[in-house]
Amino acid sequence: MDGDLKLLQEAFDKLEDKKRVNETYLDGEFYKAFSRVIDIFNEAKKDLIIIDSYADKKLLDIIKDLNIKVTIITKEKGKLNKTIIDEYNKEFNNLKVIYNDSFHDRYYIIDRNIIYHSGTSINYMGMRVFSINLLSDDIAKELLLKRINEL
Repeated sequence: MDGDLKLLQEAFDKLEDKKRVNETYLDGEFYKAFSRVIDIFNEAKKDLIIIDSYADKKLLDIIKDLNIKVTIITKEKGKLNKTIIDEYNKEFNNLKVIYNDSFHDRYYIIDRNIIYHSGTSINYMGMRVFSINLLSDDIAKELLLKRINEL
């Protein structure tokens, strides 16, 4: 009987983990989504890569408190220009920005191992319904990491 209870508890734990990493946010859930992104970023122990073509000052406000190396991959004619980045790094010095227009989707890559896919940019969270999902397919993760390493 104890074995059955243990298996049942493990099943509940897996369901809870799945719910935690695959969530949908409704329009108007600004803080809930924002808070979840902060929790995801805080999972990083060594480095964090954020791919977001619409990254802006709001993202810098989040990462300034992280004591890890952060790389943002964003489009060149986006909202993060060299002046903003230079001023940010004078104070916090944890940011590298790579300008690249080849990514459409948004990703958060934790320690080059755990990858989340986000249906919206951080600065638009809560405006429309979107999801944040853990990318679990190893081949997809390898392809994405390979592409990032080529930059």
